[in-house]
Amino acid sequence: MGRWGLAIWILFGLTLLGVKAMLDLSSARYPDVAIRAGTATYFIPRGMILNEDTFNADLARVSGCWDVREAGMVQAASSVAGCDTPRAIHLDLSDVHASHPFVGRHMANVAFWRNYAPPAQHLQELVPQIGKTAPYERSDWRLLRLDLPGTPWVYLFTHAPQGAGDAGTRYAGRCYRSDIGTDIGMTCTVVERLEGGAALEYSLGPDGVAEMAQVRADALSLLARWRR
Repeated sequence: MGRWGLAIWILFGLTLLGVKAMLDLSSARYPDVAIRAGTATYFIPRGMILNEDTFNADLARVSGCWDVREAGMVQAASSVAGCDTPRAIHLDLSDVHASHPFVGRHMANVAFWRNYAPPAQHLQELVPQIGKTAPYERSDWRLLRLDLPGTPWVYLFTHAPQGAGDAGTRYAGRCYRSDIGTDIGMTCTVVERLEGGAALEYSLGPDGVAEMAQVRADALSLLARWRR
């Protein structure tokens, strides 16, 4: 029994190594990862991706929910891989400084979400204020902001939410003000909403917030380059 158990473990280990080798060979065919969002597909350069060489990424690829050009080897594993839940590809965009300087200079904690959902805690905080506190436009940001009364939090929206049902789909991030009376020193997490439920999420320090209009324009330009 002991010998059979050892043989099974060896066979299992060799199978895992074989699957990993097949995944690596498959990914080597492409210089990018293709992510479908609605009718669009975004081709993100592989060198920018930080979490490709992880167990979760391999599991997603085995399940067919990593790159749309890879059909997946074990479709039944999709539920284990969480293919239907929000999933992010984490990116390092520092190398795009020459072509997109505001992105390369200011963006941190960048993530491309295949199917984005706002944090539940954020929705719980802001939904009671919808209809009580009016969001107002920051025309230079091209976003609406809702300053949560009595707190340092400022919520961002693509359009004014009419109720709890559309607060999540119009959510565009959240900012923090250490001094409620001023935007000086404000930091933000911005969410660029894309079709098909995808999104690009990133953090900005005070310098980035001061140049948010240029940062957003740069980010949308970069996304347009990836889109086909």
